[in-house]
Amino acid sequence: MDENCLQAYLELIQSLLTCPSGEETQTLQANPELVDAGLVQVMLSVADQMAAEENGNASWLRKYAVEIAHSLGIVAATPEEYLQFLMQLLRAIIESDGNPQVIYPLLQANLDKLDDGLTQILRVWGATTFLTTVESQQAQFIAAILFILSNFMKELPLGNKASNLETLIAYFHIALEVYIREPFPVDWAMIQDKLASAHSERILGDKAQNLTEITS
Repeated sequence: MDENCLQAYLELIQSLLTCPSGEETQTLQANPELVDAGLVQVMLSVADQMAAEENGNASWLRKYAVEIAHSLGIVAATPEEYLQFLMQLLRAIIESDGNPQVIYPLLQANLDKLDDGLTQILRVWGATTFLTTVESQQAQFIAAILFILSNFMKELPLGNKASNLETLIAYFHIALEVYIREPFPVDWAMIQDKLASAHSERILGDKAQNLTEITS
């Protein structure tokens, strides 16, 4: 990406983060030449950096990036629609006791939502709701349900393999916030192994970077 273009994206992102609530649309409308797939990509990269620094604005920026991506036709649904679909999947797993005859048809009926937008909203949900407001015991239960969902998605023969892998990776990172090395050494090791496997199969991103993330 051109350095000048990157700087322009970063300045626009800073304006979005600092403008009064409700004025984000006007901020974008004032910079129509920058509202494109490149902006979405940089927004998500900045959100990753902010999350690593435990900046509370990371989830907002990630969610807004999905909104922009949807308006550009890059992803299939709005953040709210992704969240509704995620909750529907989790309820279906709980109520059917993980019955494949219930879960697979639901996934297949929503193949358009198995994209990068779902991955980002899963991360937002994990950071803003799941990991911050759910009690420890309930968090373990929900993590177990997500694990069942991850198995279904890994075995799903349809859909976008690259996007499904990104969703799996997002899940494993959330699970590691619940199943920390102590007092869950067995669960922690199992998730680390699955995360390494997912990174080794990863399609998106730089191969060398994926290998680095396996060992980090």
